[in-house]
Amino acid sequence: MSDIRILHEADLRARIRLDGEAVDVVEQAFARLAEGGVEMPPVMSMHMPDVNGEVDVKTAYVPGLPGFAVKISPGFFDNPARGLPSTSGLMVVLSTETGRVRAVLLDNGYLTDVRTAAAGGVAARYLARRDASKAAIFGAGLQARMQLQALCLVRPVTEAVIWARDPAKAERLAAELTGWRRAGQPPGARWWARPGAPASRPVRRPVPRCLGCRRRPRGRRQAPGEGKGSCRSAWHGSCLGHPPCHASYHCRVPVRCGALNPAKLCGAAA
Repeated sequence: MSDIRILHEADLRARIRLDGEAVDVVEQAFARLAEGGVEMPPVMSMHMPDVNGEVDVKTAYVPGLPGFAVKISPGFFDNPARGLPSTSGLMVVLSTETGRVRAVLLDNGYLTDVRTAAAGGVAARYLARRDASKAAIFGAGLQARMQLQALCLVRPVTEAVIWARDPAKAERLAAELTGWRRAGQPPGARWWARPGAPASRPVRRPVPRCLGCRRRPRGRRQAPGEGKGSCRSAWHGSCLGHPPCHASYHCRVPVRCGALNPAKLCGAAA
């Protein structure tokens, strides 16, 4: 077997960043998938309830590219009590010509984090109005920070309100972000973040429809978040309530003490 290049998380962080180029690449991937011709089998998911863990295996083949990757993504949700992150993972890159292994990316979930945030940037690029300058962030973890960073890459965001189930975490993240300097921000421009709570009244968002709804549902109407991916995890983890599908442009976000139960989370930028 030819030499296999092994890249660790530090190597990948030095080479790949959440920037405009990353957002563009993810946008192109969505476009290729929509155009057809991409082979993307269903996610292979193995659940291990006795240890509160799961492992997902994902891959896709895009014709014309010199390689394809297979991602192994474990999630062991008791790890924080052990002082370990709940998710990690790696990717194996193979040649599309010979099928031989070209590289092993020991990214520890970093590339997934960048991809997820970049996808948020793509959504905001097409769904948020061009002059959106305020962002509402639900959560105070890693993706809260990265999604805000991605928003700032595609919209002139200068203010963010952060809400989390743990108010102390929202306070800490807001304090860390206060004074944070956005890339490309002109000298003297002000950026600030503050903790807050979502409004309990209907709020008009610059997103036309709930992304989990279809204009003309076929068969049983599927509620938002009842699919695969992050929405599925939030749904089954009871972080999201069970709202009906609406065709309205309004987004009602009721607040419950200690739990986030929005009728819709239609967008991040307001």
